Amino acid sequence: MSLTFEHIRIVGGVAFDTVSGRFHRVNDTAAFIIERLKRRAPVPEIILQLAETFAVPVETAARDVEHFMSGLLEEKR
Repeated sequence: MSLTFEHIRIVGGVAFDTVSGRFHRVNDTAAFIIERLKRRAPVPEIILQLAETFAVPVETAARDVEHFMSGLLEEKR
C-alpha cells in the first residue's frame, strides 16, 4: 500500500484531500508531518525536524510520527 500526500492541502488547521474531497481537522504536529511527507522527506529526517521545531525530545517526536503514520494506515484499511 502506497500513501501519497501531494493531493493534500492544509489551510488553517484543516487538511483537504483534493482526490476524495474529504476534510480532516489537523493539529500543528500533523500539519508539520504532512507537509514534510508531501516533499517526500525521509521519516528519520521528519522526526529530527519535528523535535527541533517543537522543542521536544527526539523520542517524543518519533512516537508522534509513528502514531500519526499508524493512524493513516488504519484509516486506509
